[in-house]
Amino acid sequence: MKADKHILVDKDKRSSLQVKFLAGLAVILFIFSSLTASLIYLYEKNNIQNEAYQKTELIMAAAGASRTYVREVLRPKIFELYGDDTFILEAMSSSYISRSIMENFKNEMSDFSYRRVSINARNPDFEAGPLEIKIIQYFNDNKDSKDWKGIITEDGKKYYMRFQPVTFTRKCTRCHSTPENAPSRILDIYGNQRGFDKRDGEINGLVSVGIPFDVSLDQIKDAALSVFSTLTLVVFCLFGIITFFFNRLIVQNLHSILSIFRDTFSDEKSTGSIQVDRSKDEISEL
Repeated sequence: MKADKHILVDKDKRSSLQVKFLAGLAVILFIFSSLTASLIYLYEKNNIQNEAYQKTELIMAAAGASRTYVREVLRPKIFELYGDDTFILEAMSSSYISRSIMENFKNEMSDFSYRRVSINARNPDFEAGPLEIKIIQYFNDNKDSKDWKGIITEDGKKYYMRFQPVTFTRKCTRCHSTPENAPSRILDIYGNQRGFDKRDGEINGLVSVGIPFDVSLDQIKDAALSVFSTLTLVVFCLFGIITFFFNRLIVQNLHSILSIFRDTFSDEKSTGSIQVDRSKDEISEL
C-alpha cells in the first residue's frame, strides 16, 4: 500500500519541476527571438531612413544650386542686358527653373517627388496644401528650425518627407510685393491677384522632397519576420534538446533520490508529511 502511495506521489510530481523550468526557458527564448527580430527591424529601418535622407540632401542641393545661379548670375545679367522691366519666365524665375530641372531629373530617378509651394502662390498649381500649410506654420513658430524630416502617410502610402522653409528676401519683393512694382511681363502671364503681398523675412512657402517608403518598409518587415521564423525554429530545436537532457540528468535523478528518502522514512508520520508536500515541486519536497 505504501509503495502504491509512493507511485502516486511520483506520478503527480513527475513533471512539476520540469514544467517550471521549461516554461521559464520557453518564455526567455521567445523574448530573445522577438527582441532580436525587433532590433534588426529597427536597425534596418534606421539605415533606410539615413539612405532616404542622403537622397533628399542631393535633390535639395541640386535644386538649391540652380535657384542660386538664377538669382545671383542669370537674372542680374538679363536685367543688365535688357532692362529692369524685362522678365523671361524660362530664364529668370528661380522657382520655375528649379521645378523644370527636377522634372528632368525625375526622368532619371523616378522614385521621388519634388514640390516648391507657397501660400497664395502665383501659379495655383503650386498652392500649399493642408499638410504643407501646417509645416509652414511650424517653421514660423520655430524660426531657428531650417529642416523637418520624417515618415508621413498620405492616401494610405508612407513617404519619407523632407521640408525646408522658403524665406522671402528683399530681392524677392520686387516681383512679389505689389503689382505696381512687378515687371509687366509677370502681370501679363499671371495677372495681378496672386503671388503678391510678400514681405522681407517672411516664411510663406517651402520646398519638399518625398521618397516612397512602403516598399522598403515591407522589405525590412519581411527580413525581420524571416529572422524571427528562423530563430523560432532554432529555439524549438534547442528547447527539445534541453528538455531531453534536463529530464535525463535532473528530473530522473531527483526522483531517484526522492524514492530513496520515501523508502527510508516509511513510517506513518513521515508518509503523512510527504503527502502534505505533494503541492510543491521536487526540490521543495526534498
